[in-house]
Amino acid sequence: QATLVGANLAAALLRYASLAGADLLRANLQAAQLAGATLAGASLREAVLVTADLSEASLTAALLAGANLRAADLPGADLTDAVLTDSILTDASLRSATLERADLADADLARTDLVAASLVDASLTGARLTGARLAQADFAGAVFGGTTIAGVDLSVASGLSRSIHASPSEVDDSTLALTLAGGGGSFGPEALAFLRAAGVPDDRLAAPLTSPSLRSRVEG
Repeated sequence: QATLVGANLAAALLRYASLAGADLLRANLQAAQLAGATLAGASLREAVLVTADLSEASLTAALLAGANLRAADLPGADLTDAVLTDSILTDASLRSATLERADLADADLARTDLVAASLVDASLTGARLTGARLAQADFAGAVFGGTTIAGVDLSVASGLSRSIHASPSEVDDSTLALTLAGGGGSFGPEALAFLRAAGVPDDRLAAPLTSPSLRSRVEG
């Protein structure tokens, strides 16, 4: 098991590298090429992975708490059982990634691409899903609570009615508008069950889409 605490590996070419169990605490891996790398069980706590390429990488049970993965590429990556608490995943691509049982508590997922990602049984308590892309993402068994859900279309996600709500979440009006529009003018049963369980009161769900600002968000 390699010890690379605080190592400067910016832009390093590490495609298909075997780094299972490696200690990369606070390592600088900005723009590193890690496609197909094996990082199972590795410690990447507080590591800098901004714009890194982790396509198809194995990160099962990896420790990524506090890591900065802004604009990182992780399509098809396996993050099963990974710990991503307090991590920054803004503008990152997790398209078709596996995040089953991953701990994303308090993670920043603003504008993250989660298209076709599996978040089955993942923890999203306190996470920020602002402007995230959720088409075909599977949230069955995912745990929400104190989660910020803003500017997202829930009508295109799956498994929402089977998610778990530890406490109410913050759902903004643009999410309601986008979900309503995505459902052809009505909330589908999956989205409706999720929104109610997330603590959205029926009066907000029943309110017609009359606000010009909401209409502009949907039409824009």
